[in-house]
Amino acid sequence: MNEPPPAVAHRDGHRPATGSQQRRPTVDLRNVTVDFRSGSQPLVRAVEDVDLQIWRGEFVAIVGPSGCGKTTLLNLIAGLFKPTIGEVSHDGRIVRGPSRDIGYMLARSGLAPWRTARRNVELGMEFRKVPRSERKARALQLLDALRIGRFADAYPAQLSHGMQQRVAIARTLAVDPEVWLMDEPFGALDAQTRLTVQSEFLKVWEGTGKTAIFVTHDISEAVLMADRVLVMSARPGHIRSDHTVDLSRPRQLNELRFDPSFVAVERAIWNEVHDEVI
Repeated sequence: MNEPPPAVAHRDGHRPATGSQQRRPTVDLRNVTVDFRSGSQPLVRAVEDVDLQIWRGEFVAIVGPSGCGKTTLLNLIAGLFKPTIGEVSHDGRIVRGPSRDIGYMLARSGLAPWRTARRNVELGMEFRKVPRSERKARALQLLDALRIGRFADAYPAQLSHGMQQRVAIARTLAVDPEVWLMDEPFGALDAQTRLTVQSEFLKVWEGTGKTAIFVTHDISEAVLMADRVLVMSARPGHIRSDHTVDLSRPRQLNELRFDPSFVAVERAIWNEVHDEVI
C-alpha cells in the first residue's frame, strides 16, 4: 500500500491526514482491472492492475493519453460500475454503488435550462430533503464564494460558459460530499476564463479538508492545482508514476507558472505523457 505523501499546508493551516492521523486511505483501489465488451465487439481492457491509495484532504490530479482509463477510474470510485478484477473501497467500505459521500462533476455543466443558477445549485439538496431556507442560504453562499452571487436569478442561457461551470461546481459542492470527483471540469473554457475559474475553485477547496480527484488533459493545470499528479500509461491504463507537487498553499496560479519547482515537475510529467502518446 502506498504511504501517505508529505502533507502540504492548506489555507487555514489544515493538512491532509497522514498515516499517523488516519490508518486507512479514504479511496483505495486494489489490483483493479476493468474489461469492457459491447455486443459482438472484441473485449477491451480499459485499465489493468491499478493499485492506488488517496488520503483524506488530498488534491490528486490524473493525467495521461486519451483512452488510458482516467474517466474509468472516476466511474469506479463513484460506484457507477464494478471492476472486473480487484476492489474499490471508500473509508474502508467496498464501493457497491453511488454514495452521497462522493460528488461527481463532468466536463459539461449539465445545468437544467429551466432553473435559475440558484435553483440549479439547490437541486441535489432538494433530493436530500434539505429545508428550503437552508437550501437557498447554502446556494447563495457558494455562488458568492465563486463570485457569481449577483447572477443567482439568471438562467443558464443568460450565463457565459465560465459562469455555467461555476454554477456546476457550486451544485456539486452544495451537497457537501467528502470526495469530489471532477472530470475535465474546465476543459471547455478559454484560457483566461479557465485560469480565473481554477483560482476561484481552489479558494473554495483549500482549507475544507475534502478530497479532490481531478482528471485533466492539461498538465500545467494538474501541477498548478494538485498535491499529487498521477501519470497513467496508454491503454490498458495503469499508474506509471506518482509525482508529489511540493508547492505551498494558497497558490497564486499566475505566479507559480514561473516557479522552478513547478517547471521541473511539469517538464517531467510532460515527458512521461509524451512517451505514452507515441
